[in-house]
Amino acid sequence: MDFVRIVGKEFVRRTFSKSGVPAHWALGNLRRLRRYVRKTWPGADPLPNSRQYAVYVHYNGKGVIHSYVIKQLEALVEAGFCTTFVSNSPKFPMANVAEIAPFCRQILWRRNVGYDFGAY
Repeated sequence: MDFVRIVGKEFVRRTFSKSGVPAHWALGNLRRLRRYVRKTWPGADPLPNSRQYAVYVHYNGKGVIHSYVIKQLEALVEAGFCTTFVSNSPKFPMANVAEIAPFCRQILWRRNVGYDFGAY
């Protein structure tokens, strides 16, 4: 999308319509080139030998991790799950990473794009 932002949507439409490629198709493919995952961190991986995996998807408009999220992550560890934490929040401070790292195998911060199940 950075390319589209720099040159402008109208330029992309004119260029691709001359080439016979529909502009909506070209714009859609340019959007897919943008990376969805902003950053990843390793967690403590409390159960490295577990064969049970869980993906915990989180969203909070302010990037806050509430206490119930920590309790749910603890419960997943107690149940024997190796958890990957995915946050779609617009902000994700390092304090959040430190707070949830003891309960997760991996932590991902991604753009809030697409349907909810896209985070899985």
